[in-house]
Amino acid sequence: MAADRRLTVGMLCAFLVLGCSGKGQGDGGSPSQPAAGPSDPAAGPGSDGGVVAGGTPGGDIDGGPAAGAPDAGVLLEPPFTRNGWTFYGTSQGLSADVSDVSPDEGGNVYVAGSDAVYAKTRTDQRFLRFDALNAGLTQNCYAVADPNDPAQLDRNLHPTPPGPPLLCPVISVGGAASGVAMIGFQGVGTDGDPDADWAQDSGGADLVAFDGTNLTRTRHVFIASPPHTICGVSGEAHTSTCSFPGDWFWVKGRRKLRQVFRIAANHDPGSSMYGDVWMGGTHATLAAYVNNAAARGWVDDTVGWESKWADARDVWEHDHPAITAANGTFLTGYTYALAIDPRNGTPWGHNGFRLASMSGGYGGNVSGKLWWLPLPWIDVWPDSGDPQQFPSFDAVMSLSFCKDGTMWMGSAGQGLARRDPGTGAISTLGLPDPATHGDSATAVACDPSDGSVWIGLGWGGVMRLKDGAFTLIDPTGLPDFARHQVLSIQIDRWASPRVIYFAFLPVKDANGKVTAPGGVAAYDGP
Repeated sequence: MAADRRLTVGMLCAFLVLGCSGKGQGDGGSPSQPAAGPSDPAAGPGSDGGVVAGGTPGGDIDGGPAAGAPDAGVLLEPPFTRNGWTFYGTSQGLSADVSDVSPDEGGNVYVAGSDAVYAKTRTDQRFLRFDALNAGLTQNCYAVADPNDPAQLDRNLHPTPPGPPLLCPVISVGGAASGVAMIGFQGVGTDGDPDADWAQDSGGADLVAFDGTNLTRTRHVFIASPPHTICGVSGEAHTSTCSFPGDWFWVKGRRKLRQVFRIAANHDPGSSMYGDVWMGGTHATLAAYVNNAAARGWVDDTVGWESKWADARDVWEHDHPAITAANGTFLTGYTYALAIDPRNGTPWGHNGFRLASMSGGYGGNVSGKLWWLPLPWIDVWPDSGDPQQFPSFDAVMSLSFCKDGTMWMGSAGQGLARRDPGTGAISTLGLPDPATHGDSATAVACDPSDGSVWIGLGWGGVMRLKDGAFTLIDPTGLPDFARHQVLSIQIDRWASPRVIYFAFLPVKDANGKVTAPGGVAAYDGP
């Protein structure tokens, strides 16, 4: 692969409209000071650290508009429609700060809008707004001046939270069974072990129920392993012993996935894995909420610990295709790309550096919890081999499976990649006119109706690859947000015809304030 197609941290930030802080917060590690490895008994905080790449969507941490006012004073009107397209924005009750959209099996549609989750039935023309007040969504974030500053989260400097708990920004959604969805939050900080408990306990996800009128939280999903579960010094998970009683994770438990960027549910009703929900984000590439866990042999590690750990029941905390750079830095990345193989229920994820799957260690029987595996990974766009550089970014932002198991990948700087369902061979494909626009595909989805591929473009708008030809969806005459970057494309396969949903990001200024609202589009044409 030509060296000029490799991405550095700075280049990835330039490709994404999401913003970058210029540094990653791992577990005490940084690009110039690598975190201690898991085999170091004296490591303490840092024994499962990582430097992350990229940035996060989402807005300011606040309580959002008052519940019961979904339109926030905006005059509601019917959505704009044309040629099979329907566009939903603030005039249909949505937030201006959209980051994700997903349908459930009953056709209900959920939108992550930062200040709340928005939901509607398939045929409704407006969205309803649900937050902590009218839906009981979890409040576990706090008003921190700079959550990217480790000193403001330090457990010794700030052992108590700075004020009352607030609703974390809602940044991801995943529809499951009819009337069921998981919503993901942007917690405080990323994955630093020295952070105060109130920061490490923030974020996570909520499982919710929606009946077309009301949405309620059914449980909080604390993506964590309680104490006496992980022995970091030996790299053991779900163990009952630890050779070093002072091991950080053995004493404190492990909490890595605070910011959930992507959610994918198992939709195969014939499988015992039906209803399992996979999540990825900061540090963690693959984490799971296990459905019907007790009936499948799950052993509850949370029994006997303080009440907060009860929200971690039926949760498998995380794994990732982490790699160590030439300078010793442990790289775990950020995961936006997550999908489930429809043929066998195997989840796949990409953390920006590497692609990996939970093959061989996960299935219907989860009695052993033998999921803590060295994940075999794939470098989709191979590195140059320069030992003085970080491994180059694949920068994969999205994964999607076709019905036959073909996997498509969209990269923020490399274009498209395709993994053959039979041989596993990977081929790559650039977008048209890369000299003008670049090769930035921030979302992909395989259309079940014909196998074509829908592509969300990093520079804005939507393209379709069908029968070997690219077609740009002309935004002329469409709402302004149809020209914005697309971060998520999800498909209602239970509708006839199928409906494809697109989440268009807002435009934000340097301070993260929305200057041009985002929105959602639905397409049910041929």
